[in-house]
Amino acid sequence: MEDSKRVESAGLAEMMPDNPTVKDVSERVLWLARQIDWCDSAAIFLLQGSKLVAEVVRSPYQASIWQASSGGLGIQEPFLVRALKERRVVRLEEDGSAQLFAEERAGIAIPIHDSGVLYLGRRTAEPFSEESRVALVALCRQAYFALAVARLSSSQDDLEREEASSRRIAESLLASVTGMVEVMSEILALTDPLEVLQCAGDNLARWADFEFWAILAGEMEVAGEPDYFLLEVPGQIELDREATLKISKLGLQSGRTVSFMNMERLTLPQPSPQIRSVLICPMQAEGKAIGCLSLGSVRACFSKHERELLSTLALQVGSHFWNLHLREQVSEAHRSLQLSQAQLIQSSKMAAVGQLAAGVAHELNTPLGAMNLAIEGAMRILETKPDRALSRLERALKSGNQLRDIVAKLLHYSKKTEDEHQETRLDEVVRDALELIGRQLQLDGVEVRSELVEVPSVLANHNELQQVIINLLTNARDAVLSRGPEEPLIMAQVYSTESTVELSISDNGTGMDDKTLERAFEPFFTTKEVGRGTGLGLSVTREIVERNHGLIEVLSTPGEGTTVLLKFKEP
Repeated sequence: MEDSKRVESAGLAEMMPDNPTVKDVSERVLWLARQIDWCDSAAIFLLQGSKLVAEVVRSPYQASIWQASSGGLGIQEPFLVRALKERRVVRLEEDGSAQLFAEERAGIAIPIHDSGVLYLGRRTAEPFSEESRVALVALCRQAYFALAVARLSSSQDDLEREEASSRRIAESLLASVTGMVEVMSEILALTDPLEVLQCAGDNLARWADFEFWAILAGEMEVAGEPDYFLLEVPGQIELDREATLKISKLGLQSGRTVSFMNMERLTLPQPSPQIRSVLICPMQAEGKAIGCLSLGSVRACFSKHERELLSTLALQVGSHFWNLHLREQVSEAHRSLQLSQAQLIQSSKMAAVGQLAAGVAHELNTPLGAMNLAIEGAMRILETKPDRALSRLERALKSGNQLRDIVAKLLHYSKKTEDEHQETRLDEVVRDALELIGRQLQLDGVEVRSELVEVPSVLANHNELQQVIINLLTNARDAVLSRGPEEPLIMAQVYSTESTVELSISDNGTGMDDKTLERAFEPFFTTKEVGRGTGLGLSVTREIVERNHGLIEVLSTPGEGTTVLLKFKEP
């Protein structure tokens, strides 16, 4: 008893090291308890969540105690649970026997407030004395406060460690995100798809350690051939290009980021015997796989951080690459369309030249006949009446010049259009068009009236506008001839407003109903018979007008006629 009092008076605090842990406190409490009274078994069980778990054990049965404690259910010994729940000292004799301490006949369980239980037991039937009980209860009071301080200290240490770890993770993540933003800004400034892929590959070392990288990209099915296959091996390993391509395609088939580990044990294409792991990140656009980013390493695997960053990079790069890829295709299609339109316009011109042949032939025959008569007359009277001969030769020269002008206009009209805009007067363009097609319209019995005042110049292509006007005049001729009015009439007017120069071509032909008018600018739509017209539809006509910075409008009434209005802004 004297020993127990001495031990109690020594105090638990004096035995504690600086910044003690829960384990430190439990071991010292158990040592003091064994000094208070002798026992065969001594143990401290602490409450973790809703379970009692052994913290420190000195007992012949400690193997079974540790096994029960680590089984997931906790310690289920009834008298220990009762001591903790009722917060009172419980003697083993009250329950008669124990599962964990089967051979012990005397024992005592003292609650450490609501934190755990101290147990002492022995195989003899001699009970623990009242003095021992009082000393053990006092020791458990001290143990409760010591454990609280230890837990608080431990929590503070854990918190500091967690804060330091979180800070390191946040700094690393911030550096990674900042680097990602910098690289993507650099990539988004690029306009060549191949340069985008190369720039992405050159910056991969910022986020991962690897022995090679490869990028597959292009308009392809998963198993198809890529338009681009970039492969870089910064180190000294020998790489099988074909195997790298095959395993990249294999990973791409999953449609998600794939990490192959322990490559030497897998029956897959081996880029190199030295490569132990391969990471494949898909590049997607418009819901389909358009390529992937592949990396290989001698390490066992790529980290989660690396996988997340590289997957994000692959998606961003894939999106920008695809936009540039489509833009190239659109540009190529646009160039092809422009070439097709130029060919169509040229074909239409030649078709119009064929239609103009009769009128042009008449235009040529008139001055040609006059020229021949003048030359013949001059030859007859050259010696006797030189003055009259000179007059007739002058008329022949005038007719020759007229022939030259007609041929020049026809040649100018039929030549290929150059894509150049210059100051052009609409009244002059209409006059040139009427000189080419006017005679043909007269031969067809169509009257043409024109009001061509001098107007400001517009910035346009003279030859293209001339083709548009000839097409509109031809359409108007077909419309009036198909209706067959008593006086077929086409009216051409050029005038200017405050901000525009305008041209209108009107006819008193068949006109168009609302349904036909809605489709007037639709490609390949026509109401004409095959072989009629110049072949230049209103859809292409509008394209030409808009290319020359103009607008086109069509107004029509069935049975009354149609008016086509062209508007151009002054330069």
